[in-house]
Amino acid sequence: MWTNVHASNHTAGCGYMAQGQTWLTEYLLFYDGRSHGNPGAGGSGAIVLKIGLKELNVCWIGHMSYARSSVTTNVAKHIGLLIGLKACKVKRSEPLHVIGDNAMITQQYKRHKPPKAPHFKQIYWQSRRITDQLNITNWWHHDKSHNQMAGTLATLAIQTRRSVHVHLTGQTTQLLSWTQVLQHLDGDLAEWQGFARNTTQESVVADTM
Repeated sequence: MWTNVHASNHTAGCGYMAQGQTWLTEYLLFYDGRSHGNPGAGGSGAIVLKIGLKELNVCWIGHMSYARSSVTTNVAKHIGLLIGLKACKVKRSEPLHVIGDNAMITQQYKRHKPPKAPHFKQIYWQSRRITDQLNITNWWHHDKSHNQMAGTLATLAIQTRRSVHVHLTGQTTQLLSWTQVLQHLDGDLAEWQGFARNTTQESVVADTM
């Protein structure tokens, strides 16, 4: 079950170690964007999770719809990242791990390397200004099959033609409204946990050499 998940199911042994420190609480931002036609009508989605030693909470869910027919998939992904970062800034959701399924976008932010295409630059710098104000632990690239929560939100934005941003309190009644999205939580989270665990082990080995 995805509400107030106990450590025995998800988080035990998965504390991510950064620069010699294990955070008791950290946040995960999954984002995505899709276009119906590429270019076409588009949608972006993002979800923020709070993960600790004892429980897992869904903090924020959002999706944004674009009716114009000129939206590309990559633009929608950039905007998905932007709306997620804005939510994290408002609630000071940090230390933060950012997770998306586009390797190029991940590397642009990880290496602080702006995109060359002019139509990406404005969105990139909007996001960069926010990332510079947040404690971002790492940028992660997932396969699309393990970014299903954000992808489902992006699809919902296209299908419903609605934009929705919701800060959640963890109440079961709130979460039940998002069952279509949260049914993918286990798979998406397990992928990140595997990457984080391997990264931690590699860091420990490097420190002992």
